[in-house]
Amino acid sequence: MVDVTEEQTERTIARAIMLNNNLCTIWETDEFCLYNGGYFHKGTEPMSNVRTNINTIAKEVLLPTKDPNVFKPYYYSISKRNTIIEMIKTDTFTSINEFDKDPQIICIKNGLYKLNSFDNCLLPNPLTKDGSYNTSKSHPLVFGKKNFLTFDEYINRFEKPYKTFIQVPTEYNPKAECLIIDQFLTDIFGFDTVPLVYEMIAYFLMPHIRYQKAFILYGPPSSGKTTFITMLWKFLDGLKNFSGVSLQDLGERFQMINVMGTILNVFDDLPDDPIGDTKSFRQIVTNEYLDSEVKHLPEHVKWHNRTKILVSSNDLPPVRKKEGNPFFRRWILIACYNTFKETDLMTQEDIDDPTISPKDNNLIKKLCTPEEFSGLINKIIEAWIRLEKRGYFPKEWNDTEYIKNLWMINTNPVQLFVNECCTVGNVEKTDYEIFYHTLNKFRAEHNAKPITKHACTQWLHRIPGIKKKRKTKSPDYYYDGISINDSSKSESIEVLYDKIELEEEEDNLDQFLEAAMEKTKKEYEEENL
Repeated sequence: MVDVTEEQTERTIARAIMLNNNLCTIWETDEFCLYNGGYFHKGTEPMSNVRTNINTIAKEVLLPTKDPNVFKPYYYSISKRNTIIEMIKTDTFTSINEFDKDPQIICIKNGLYKLNSFDNCLLPNPLTKDGSYNTSKSHPLVFGKKNFLTFDEYINRFEKPYKTFIQVPTEYNPKAECLIIDQFLTDIFGFDTVPLVYEMIAYFLMPHIRYQKAFILYGPPSSGKTTFITMLWKFLDGLKNFSGVSLQDLGERFQMINVMGTILNVFDDLPDDPIGDTKSFRQIVTNEYLDSEVKHLPEHVKWHNRTKILVSSNDLPPVRKKEGNPFFRRWILIACYNTFKETDLMTQEDIDDPTISPKDNNLIKKLCTPEEFSGLINKIIEAWIRLEKRGYFPKEWNDTEYIKNLWMINTNPVQLFVNECCTVGNVEKTDYEIFYHTLNKFRAEHNAKPITKHACTQWLHRIPGIKKKRKTKSPDYYYDGISINDSSKSESIEVLYDKIELEEEEDNLDQFLEAAMEKTKKEYEEENL
């Protein structure tokens, strides 16, 4: 029973709710947040919790009457409930900028980890086996630095909970390892790329966008991209913390609001549609604050931005021809070249191919265990420290010109090959067939589809000085104004004749290739006379 006077009933109920719940109201969005389990929950849960509490307490309220021995029940209405809610909001307003203020803290399921340690913390008693302080004996309290505090230890130390919306639903265990995850990342990205992948995941958890990078996983189907994203979804509680707007849709009206409050906008298997306006993408990657139109609201909503972007695609999606460095320099491209096939569908050729591995249909279950995720936390902590100390992602992943050329390999199918493997000049020449087949081999190595001979010639003609001409006294063609670099010429001949079905024995094939190279050389010399 709650005994109050009628004039103060709503205020008393509001105070009772605030006393029993750690609530705050975001000033910028007028949204209730409820602290529970180490972090503040947003969405419908806090408001539903408050309404339930109001209803429960209101049923217990008894108001006095003229007769001191008689009480009457409190008349509860929607209007009074809204009054109570407004009282709570007024007393709990907090700016969204008060959340995740310390970029060194990671909120984990069983506590808070701080990279540069918490100061003046009560340390375990060195004189007892379990670290406890025996109250019956005079043991001086020992204080010092600690990297990890439970939520209760943090509140005892700082007298209030740490304000964060994000929690990794995994317990911290400094001794844990993630050997299965390590091997999985090596299988799909390659051993040298694994450290970058851990730094990428660490960046996802950082409450800032200081490094201004987005990430795209690209490679053939069945190369592990979706499995990796599924693992991230489970590790970072994607249902609460992820949004899913495609690059093609980010520029659409009312779409930006969908990334508010998320740590990652992830889209698996991008469509082949061209990316249009990239302004919204660039803002998410670089702007500390974002704003967006919201349907049925007269004003834009503004918020602090911590959202990162991760997408996957079999082929890099086409972009506008006029797209410049401000778009390309924001990307890190991570190739996935290995593929996974069902064991019973693998041929002997597949078994001998180091880029093809048997598919494990239980892999997700093996990856997403508490032990593996605790080990992943330790890897992320190491990567976080490494990235913060360096201050940027490795330079080999920041070559804007290379990223632009690689991306544009479908928009301009020949340019990257010309830049990396060819010499352009008035005296340069190369065989038509050799150039065409070598180009498509290069494109296959970069996970791009082959192009036709007609398309090859069309794109080359856009480069000043390059023309397709017929050889003297021959029905064959060559390209004038371009040659394949010496390091690729012998390989080019092999590429050409790999395409031709020959019945000769191996010894005759060697002679045939040698004669072909000599013939090509002779034709070039004749053209130069």
